[in-house]
Amino acid sequence: EAVVAGILFLITFVCAFIYKFIPHGYRVFRWSHWLVYIATLVLFFHTLQHELVQSQFYDSAAPYVTSGVLFVVWIASIIERVIELVETIVQAVSTKSKKHFDEHPDASGSAFCSKVESITPLTDGDDKGEAVACEIVLRSHVKPKPGQWVSVTFPGKDCVAHAFSPLPNPKEENTMKLLVSCDGYMTKKFVAADFERFINSRVYVQGPYGTSDLPKQIAGPGDYTVMIAGGTGITPIASVIASLPADQKEKVSLLWAFRSSGEFVSVHQLLAGVGHRNL
Repeated sequence: EAVVAGILFLITFVCAFIYKFIPHGYRVFRWSHWLVYIATLVLFFHTLQHELVQSQFYDSAAPYVTSGVLFVVWIASIIERVIELVETIVQAVSTKSKKHFDEHPDASGSAFCSKVESITPLTDGDDKGEAVACEIVLRSHVKPKPGQWVSVTFPGKDCVAHAFSPLPNPKEENTMKLLVSCDGYMTKKFVAADFERFINSRVYVQGPYGTSDLPKQIAGPGDYTVMIAGGTGITPIASVIASLPADQKEKVSLLWAFRSSGEFVSVHQLLAGVGHRNL
């Protein structure tokens, strides 16, 4: 059992380190991390068997400490996953009869059930005109605070949820804008020749997640703040800056890294409403 558990742990750790260097590596990591639960359970049984032998020579409960800790940790992790699964099932069932957002446009509608309103590919400005990212506009009741993120699932198209930090809140009511880097298995489809097939399709939006007062935590009154971002990772930072008072924005410096100047131009145009003179 110990060998099996060790192999499962090793596979998980290897995938965690190399997923960036293999095709569709993130998806491999997302699935492989579940091996940790199996490995922990196998290790628990191995430890328990070993401690049962020890208990024949010791009367105290001390020999069961290791297996007990492993079992408690495993149960706690499984309970957390089961709760998440139940919540997802309840949300999915409650919105199953709703074809898309517009059937329930009032505040009583489900935030979980949203739809894709538009997709705009953003090219890098070179001769090839290849899209490096895209702007996705969703019709959704979800209202994240600056710096928060949401989990988006495309039913029937991809079973893996994707985490996105929305762009600064647009003026349109019940609208969420996402800036997506198109370099993954699923996200590449948003800029493919037939990307329009996603428009008006139903999506599931869970969240928002993260602290609700991030701007106050990282850029308080009188503080001088330096923020660092790379490519499309600017979205949570942009929403934080946009929410700051005008005088506080002048005390924020941003280091923003890009692979190319063309990529910067394509993404920068989406941040006109942030309100920072240097952004």
